[in-house]
Amino acid sequence: MGKAWRELSLQCPLLTPSGACSIYDIRPMICRIWGLVKSMACPFGCVPERWLTDTEAHALLAKAEEW
Repeated sequence: MGKAWRELSLQCPLLTPSGACSIYDIRPMICRIWGLVKSMACPFGCVPERWLTDTEAHALLAKAEEW
C-alpha cells in the first residue's frame, strides 16, 4: 500500500516562495478545513479549539460544491 498522506512530500502549487498562500482570501474549502479534522491534522502540531467531526467536514465540502 502507498504512503500515508502525512508521509508524502507534497506542496501546494499556490504557495509563494516564502510558503504563504497566494489565494488565502479565496482558498477552497478543503484548505479551510485542513487542520480542523483529526483525519487531516496539522503535521506541525497545531490543534484547533474544537475538532470538526468527519460529518461536519463532509457537510462543509458538500455545501461548498453547491456554490
